[in-house]
Amino acid sequence: MAANFLNSWLHLPSLPIVFVDLDNLNNLILISQKPKIIYYYGEEEEGEELGEEGGVNKKQQVWPIPIWIECLEGTFPEQLFWLNDNKENNGILIIPLNILTKTNSTTSLAFNRNRPVYYQLNIRKIKGN
Repeated sequence: MAANFLNSWLHLPSLPIVFVDLDNLNNLILISQKPKIIYYYGEEEEGEELGEEGGVNKKQQVWPIPIWIECLEGTFPEQLFWLNDNKENNGILIIPLNILTKTNSTTSLAFNRNRPVYYQLNIRKIKGN
């Protein structure tokens, strides 16, 4: 795990942008990542197509990202979650709110409180909620 962690952070270009989507309708937090700048590598291989932007073979840019989430109301202590390349959910970390708070409310959550992180965090509310 340590080798993969260091390899991705040391050798991948750009940096990740982490999106925290608040889904109040389903009482979920959806966390995903995208590279700030997408790089294309190498040449087209058999069975692969050119990217929409004209580049070829978009290298998988996925970082193992630690995210600390804390309930400020004190109902649960700070918890560490890992955002990895989760194939089941298309790389999205899905967290039910009742794991983080007893109230299913997002008003009392803090992300990475007093922690230095090397990624940009964007918190969004899903429309229709």
